[in-house]
Parts: sequence; structure tokens; C-alpha cells
Amino acid sequence: MKKVLIGLLIVVLVPVVALVVIGRVFFPDNIAESAPDGGEKGIRTLYLKEDRERVADISRRILKEMRTEVWGGEWRIVSEESNEKVTRFRVEVPVVFFTDDLVVTIREDEGKTIVDARSSSRVGKSDFGENARHIRQYFALLESATGGRPMK
Repeated sequence: MKKVLIGLLIVVLVPVVALVVIGRVFFPDNIAESAPDGGEKGIRTLYLKEDRERVADISRRILKEMRTEVWGGEWRIVSEESNEKVTRFRVEVPVVFFTDDLVVTIREDEGKTIVDARSSSRVGKSDFGENARHIRQYFALLESATGGRPMK
């Protein structure tokens, strides 16, 4: 009986420890955000030709229809703030048993609409790249819906 328990413990414990080590080494944090230069995760801020209101309308539709690429859970807009300068969406993104938070900020500056996003995990120290995937998925759909490549 002891051998069976030790064997079962090894079969369960070794993969869990391996996942934790891999997560901490290759994905050392649980936050991803866009930046003008791409930042450390290479996610560049979007600069679009459409006006802010149109980009916000497209984003609202996209965010309501999105599902996580890997896990298939539906994204849910939990709040929207808008004034004459900025539109901000707060979105919950389900990942297995956890929820990630995505904040999308849309603003206008010098004739361009600027879109930034930040995705973070509520728990844990590593996200295995999931938060970066959220932003890349949203940006790809937004670029497609607004007619192609962003402005430089």
C-alpha cells in the first residue's frame, strides 16, 4: 500500500512541480501590456485611422463576442467609462478556474486613435503567456475590423 501511495504521489507531484518551474522560468510574471515600443512582451500600441467613437463601437462588439483562444470561455465587459477624451473597457476573461482582467484604453491624439491594453491574472505568479495572448487576440480582431494595418 505504501508503494502505491508513493507512486501516486510521484505521478501527481512531479508534473505539478515541473509546471511551476517551467512557468516561473519562461513566464516569470502574470501581466502583459501594450507599449509604443512593444515593451518586453513585444505588444505594440495600436494607432488607427478611425475616430475614437467608431473604434470604441467596434471594440464593444468584438469584446462581447470574444472567447479565449485556448479555453473557450466568453469574455464579459464589466464596466465602460467614456468621456470626450478616453473610452475605457474593463473585461473579465475566464481561464479554466481563474479570471484574468483586461483593461482596454482608447484615446485620440493628433488625428490618430490610440489603443492600449493591459491584461493581468488575479491569482498566481505566472500566466504561461495567457495575458499576452488575450491582448494579441483582441488587437488582431480590432485591426481586421478596422480595415487592416494600423498607422505608424
